[in-house]
Formats: sequence, C-alpha cells, structure tokens
Amino acid sequence: MVKFGLAIHFNESLIQAQRVPGTMEENIDLKKMYWHSRRGMLELDLILVPFAEKVLPGLSSDEKRAYAELLEEEDQDLFLWLVRGEPVPEKGLQSIIATVLATA
Repeated sequence: MVKFGLAIHFNESLIQAQRVPGTMEENIDLKKMYWHSRRGMLELDLILVPFAEKVLPGLSSDEKRAYAELLEEEDQDLFLWLVRGEPVPEKGLQSIIATVLATA
C-alpha cells in the first residue's frame, strides 16, 4: 500500500512539472486524464502513461476531448486497438488513437 501512495505522489509531480498555462480547471482535467491513463494492464500502461506525461499537455482542446473519450472505453477494446492494431470502429477515436500510436 505504501508503494502505491509513493507512485501517486511521483506521478502527480510529473504532471505539475509539465503544467501548461491555463486555468486551474484545465490543469485538474489534465491530472484526471493522466490518472485514468493508468489502466492496470501493463501493455496499456506502457503506451498511455508516457503519452499522458509527454504529449497530452500540448494537445489542442479537441484532441484532449478525444483522448478523454478514448479513456472511457473498456480496457479490452483499448488493448485490441492500441496493442493488436485492430481497426477502430468509431471514427471519432481513430485520429486520437493514431496520435497515441505515433508517439509510442
């Protein structure tokens, strides 16, 4: 349990270090998206967490919205799309998945 608490503190500091100018609400949204990028499935975590740390703060508001929608999907679907490279049935998610995969 202690290791989990340390990981949370470490990851929050990474997001704060990369904070982009904006409202407090936008920064809170970035932290939430970062936290939701941690899926608990190693394969997804290795793709989504670095993306959230390095790329997410610099995305446009539309891309951030698309990423938030992507995070609402089930882990099984994310695994198929991001790891196995299966086609994404929802056209609204295709662009953000391509962005995530391009930076992985």
